[in-house]
Amino acid sequence: MKTAKRAGVLAMFYPDINLQTKLILIHRKTYKGVHSAQIGFPGGKIESEDSSLEETAIRETFEEVGVEKHKIEVLKQLTEIYIPPSNYFVQPYFGICKSTPDFLKQDDEV
Repeated sequence: MKTAKRAGVLAMFYPDINLQTKLILIHRKTYKGVHSAQIGFPGGKIESEDSSLEETAIRETFEEVGVEKHKIEVLKQLTEIYIPPSNYFVQPYFGICKSTPDFLKQDDEV
């Protein structure tokens, strides 16, 4: 686990058009890898331009599902979890978007 990579994900809640609370989940693209076709939170590995794993989670949420960064409010850092099949420490964050986002999925990943 000393060589484990790092990632950030976002559990983001938002209101739908009827003001019902929803949670965004993604369906990963099918590919040759351990997380192929899995359901999960938007997120991914930390990149050199990210100043923190929170920033990673927000950036990846924008890249994967199109939620604009300034519309995401991170409320809490949750407990980090180790994912053995991919050798990642994943840092989840709990956040909200106060209005219904205009989702735009990234076809390369989602």
